[in-house]
Amino acid sequence: MSIILLLVVCLVCSVAITPLKYRSITNTIFLFVLEWIVVMLLANQQWYGLYDVSVSVEQIVLVGVVSFLCGSFISVLLRRYKFTIRMNGECTYSVKYVLLYFLGVICILYFMPQFINAMRALLSGNSMNTIRLLVQDESSGFSGSSKIKNLIGNFIVLPSATALEVLCVSDFWLGKRDKKLLIITMSVVFLRIVSDAGRTPLVNLAMYLIFGYLTTHQKRGMVNEKNAKADKRLVKKYSLCGLVVVLLISFSRTSSTLSRQLYFYFAMSPVLFTRWKEVVDSANLITYGLTSLNGYFFSIVYFIKNMFGLDYPALLQLSYDMIAATDRVWKPIAQSNINANAYVSVFWFMYTDYRIIGVIIGMVCYGYVISRTYIQLIDKKNVYHLAIYLILLQGVMFSFIRFPFAKPYYAIGLLIIGLTLRRERTCQ
Repeated sequence: MSIILLLVVCLVCSVAITPLKYRSITNTIFLFVLEWIVVMLLANQQWYGLYDVSVSVEQIVLVGVVSFLCGSFISVLLRRYKFTIRMNGECTYSVKYVLLYFLGVICILYFMPQFINAMRALLSGNSMNTIRLLVQDESSGFSGSSKIKNLIGNFIVLPSATALEVLCVSDFWLGKRDKKLLIITMSVVFLRIVSDAGRTPLVNLAMYLIFGYLTTHQKRGMVNEKNAKADKRLVKKYSLCGLVVVLLISFSRTSSTLSRQLYFYFAMSPVLFTRWKEVVDSANLITYGLTSLNGYFFSIVYFIKNMFGLDYPALLQLSYDMIAATDRVWKPIAQSNINANAYVSVFWFMYTDYRIIGVIIGMVCYGYVISRTYIQLIDKKNVYHLAIYLILLQGVMFSFIRFPFAKPYYAIGLLIIGLTLRRERTCQ
């Protein structure tokens, strides 16, 4: 339990070093530390036969959290400094709606065939769990997988769908509340939920909606006070609807009790980190940043390779294969032959990059970026900083699964957010 006490101390320190203006439940620094207190506490309970966590992994988690806080502390100290070219006037941002409409239509056309297949399966008496298994089984042909389809999906559609969710909510709270964008985004989310029986798009949208509301309504003057009560009712209504849908999908997909599934969902990450740390150590694999930033490195090299007929660099190939293995290979996490995949945590990626030094450097940088983004949102209150905050929040909230920038859809989605927001400067 010493690891839990030390993490609680980290939480207290994070509150202490944060100026009063930024002390809020919406601060991603507090959310990150609190999340890892919960994860490590649940993992140490070892319910349902969960295997124990190695001491070395507990130490790495502690070092990672402390490094994250060091990065956030640096951001707090430097919050008054601007690392941009000084220009007169104040920046405002507007959404490029036509471009988002175009990307949304592409997403709808992409997901529609699989949505039709899923509806046929449901109308034939199959459950959401059956659809999920068919989607995961590439040999089933359910999703019509092909090289071209995977290329479009991974590098265009999924990044666009990710950006749409973030920008729709940001526009809703600090923009024009464009109805077309809202309808297109909700359509894409609905198609994705039915197509692969996944809960992630709906969970993300609900999270963006709630935290977008909290950050834009926590101080007077950020929104029109006349709309505050209506917005609060709206958030409650949509959150309740989203919760009901997520529970229905969860019940239809699981063959075990929901409580056991939820426990493993939050508690198994340190155990899988232990398993995959052993694999990395035995392979003596050090990737020097390629694993954590695979979403960018692989995307760039992928197109260069196919344009010029080159081979992947050996180290990038090893890094990519190792990441893919964490998703593909299931490892034992508990007694009674219970296996799991994917949930290796943010720290595993940085450990693979350069062991404990990689964790320290990576988490300091991550903490700095996360903290600075939140500070800029509270100080500037515009649609751009809200969008960046929300997508980074998603990575923080799922840090017990992976480092988000290792996935191309997330890395490219962040770039799409920047491209679909027009920067304007108001002269003084």
